[in-house]
Amino acid sequence: MKKFVAAFLFVIALCGVATADIIYSTTDGKIGLISIQGTASIDLEGVQYETDFEKPVMGMYWDDETLRFIVIGQNGEESNDVAIRFNYSDLTKAVDQKPITLQGVNNTLGIIGISNGRGVYIVYGPSIREFETDDFEPKDRFYTYTTSDEEVNPNIKGTVVINNRIFVLVNDTLMRFDGQLDRNVQGFAEWGVESGAEVLCDLSDSRLAIGHSTGVQVLDNELKKLLDNISQVDAMCPDQSSGFYYVLQDESGDKTLCNFKRNT
Repeated sequence: MKKFVAAFLFVIALCGVATADIIYSTTDGKIGLISIQGTASIDLEGVQYETDFEKPVMGMYWDDETLRFIVIGQNGEESNDVAIRFNYSDLTKAVDQKPITLQGVNNTLGIIGISNGRGVYIVYGPSIREFETDDFEPKDRFYTYTTSDEEVNPNIKGTVVINNRIFVLVNDTLMRFDGQLDRNVQGFAEWGVESGAEVLCDLSDSRLAIGHSTGVQVLDNELKKLLDNISQVDAMCPDQSSGFYYVLQDESGDKTLCNFKRNT
């Protein structure tokens, strides 16, 4: 195991059979690109675009058959977050002449794209809402988590899309929605997970991993313990086989990068 130091605010990897592009952002809003053509060819393309956002949130989504990249941040004193869109093929030039205002959205936590290209979902605070992909007008489909416990922070901690199903983690509760974001439909499901659950990770075979304060659970046909009696799982991502990488954070704040390999 190696000590892990985060170099960038957020990273997105789009992996094909032999190539991958890593898009990164810096805390002062610069968007950069690393192009990987194979194990022997890694090109640091460098900064592609500069925004005026602090700690921007990034994501990918489909607009019909076009893959787009989006950067969301706060703009000055505006109460609504704003978005800058790019075609994934060219990160040096924005699609729009000026940033798009996201009505009703403040302090974006994440962006969810689904493969059918019919909508894009923005996560902010305890809420998730669907927006049009062409002009980012808000749709009627949304969900807000509420609780009667005033001491509980209801912010959504993680979201993952598997087979166009949206998994949402909030306050040790895992929920599964379809695109309607409605609890009162057949496709909705809910599970109680271990305390301190912070991150989600989609794995091979449509499995979902949940990192919590002492280990990792996995949701297949049912919720099971996978790793136990370890420290807080702070981050997770799939590896190139059927396992995953995970970052542990101990009480002193030190972080360690680990890799779980699945035997079968």
